[in-house]
Amino acid sequence: MQLPGRLPEPDIPTDAAFSMVIEAMAEAISQHQDLPFAFFGHCLGATLAYEVAQQLRRYNHHGPDQLFFACFSPPHMLYETLPFLQTASISSDIFFHVNYVKGQRNAPDLFELDAMLWQQYRYCPGEPFACPLTIFGAELDPYVSADQLAAWKTYTTGRFALQMFPGHHCFFYIDAQPLLDAIAGRFQPSLNGVEREPVRN
Repeated sequence: MQLPGRLPEPDIPTDAAFSMVIEAMAEAISQHQDLPFAFFGHCLGATLAYEVAQQLRRYNHHGPDQLFFACFSPPHMLYETLPFLQTASISSDIFFHVNYVKGQRNAPDLFELDAMLWQQYRYCPGEPFACPLTIFGAELDPYVSADQLAAWKTYTTGRFALQMFPGHHCFFYIDAQPLLDAIAGRFQPSLNGVEREPVRN
């Protein structure tokens, strides 16, 4: 799923709100729950995926059968590990490190939109999930350490795993196959007897 303004969309809205993005994602996913599904979120996308999963529970819909997050600390540590998210602009802080968008004309504007969204975010503790949770990290990631990634363990009562990969924060942009293989190998709900979280009426 793409945030508002993400390519190839030509226009960047100026009125996006974090809560509206979460609600829209949860509503869309709630219409397609006939098959097992999992969430994957990288960097800030990990927090987005976490909040969408929480929103599905608030809607009394089935949540994901499994959660996969990469290269990001858990929400309760968000501003401890990335304090610049609370500043007026994040473009100058992270644009230099994100090589894959440097050639895109609207990349700085997209980061400004991200800044606007994330300055609205406030973490509210929720019940841990029952589904398995796998965290992926990069050994040379300058933003988050293995110890910080391990703090995700309290977010599930199910199976927890932490797997580190060589490389930097965007390690899988160069070669995604090892990460895809890891996700495919772990996402086996029928074989592992994974049960969906019950719908609460």
